[in-house]
Amino acid sequence: MNISRACFCRLVIGPLAAALSVVQSSVALSGELSTTPSAATLPKMINIRWHRGPDLPQGFQDSECGIVDGTLITTAGFCQGLAMPIPGKESKYPRGFLKKTWGLTLTDRDAGWQRLPDLPGDARQELFGVSVGDKLYVWGGFSYEAPYTYKDGYCLSRQNSQWRWEKMPDLPFALCSSGIAAIGGKIFVMGGMRYFADNGGGYHCNTPDQGAPIGSQLMVFDTVRPGDGWKILPHCPGTPRAVHAMAAVDGKLYIIGGANGTDNASKNLCTVVDNWRFDPSIQKWDRLADTPIASGNFPAGNIVFKDRYVLLIGGAQYGRVMGPDGQPHPIYGNTYKHYPNKWYNSDIFVYDTHTDTFGSATPMPLNNNLPAVVLKSNQLHLIGGETHGCAIDGELYGQHPDLYLIGDLKAASD
Repeated sequence: MNISRACFCRLVIGPLAAALSVVQSSVALSGELSTTPSAATLPKMINIRWHRGPDLPQGFQDSECGIVDGTLITTAGFCQGLAMPIPGKESKYPRGFLKKTWGLTLTDRDAGWQRLPDLPGDARQELFGVSVGDKLYVWGGFSYEAPYTYKDGYCLSRQNSQWRWEKMPDLPFALCSSGIAAIGGKIFVMGGMRYFADNGGGYHCNTPDQGAPIGSQLMVFDTVRPGDGWKILPHCPGTPRAVHAMAAVDGKLYIIGGANGTDNASKNLCTVVDNWRFDPSIQKWDRLADTPIASGNFPAGNIVFKDRYVLLIGGAQYGRVMGPDGQPHPIYGNTYKHYPNKWYNSDIFVYDTHTDTFGSATPMPLNNNLPAVVLKSNQLHLIGGETHGCAIDGELYGQHPDLYLIGDLKAASD
């Protein structure tokens, strides 16, 4: 794969970029000394061979995706427009929130992306969803118009060769950027944020709702008994968070990384590094090892390889770490960036659920924050995201790229 290292799109990230300092060693929140400067010093757990799939019909970020009946689905999202002209792609970057839905038949990728029925409800980004059986379930999200953050949910399936959305029970409260994972027919949602437009706006996850911070709440929905709605479970005792990895392995839920909202002591988004496991059978939370490099903004859902390894894909490192004590701490560790001196990361970290240790995988061939992600068998599908613009195989992509990237995975021990 011939990857250009010349970034063609220059962004001004603002004070967050200036706040990113690299700390070679720091006291981790678990009390242990971290001496890990970069992903290069972590053990290699997974090798990935990257290649492009058919380009998306347009560029966007923060969609949700899944695989239904052999079809890769992506729905909703946001496109900021085209920061600078890309010849031949002017029509691919219309600015605005989306409710469009597309599908790609995985056994016939050459046929390209096909338009499916739009997501019901308002256009939005940062909704969260997961595939269960041959259905894709999605909830929540936000936009810049009232009610700003959403609690409605929907389910997409193919019935008698026709794609159809069904209304699902609303969440107990409005959420965006939550973690989501499924165990059997049960869908679990943890954490998230609520976007507020008043008083300058902001993303709140420390604000309480129904007895616990928004970013700590855990709830479950049984797809076999949808009429029962959502049930609130014991909330996570760690740092409230959103945009975190959440995955299910051997009947347990893993919560890793993320970001804490602007309603904290620093009044800024902060990286979260304390990690947790929840056992639904005994309703118990246990703390795991802290992330060895302060990084977050990870996709959730179908991100487990070989029923063991949780993939922590791309993301960003904010200027401070927020701990369970509610106070900001120094960041630590050096994230890898395909385009240096930019904000988003190229790293793919790996969490081994068998050993409670972290490792690495082959990084992405671009910086990317929160692409829509689904892992099926040994193939990782990445859709869109938030980049600095990039060139892959000579093809140019914008800030919210019309890029579908495929990774073929192999355990380093194989």
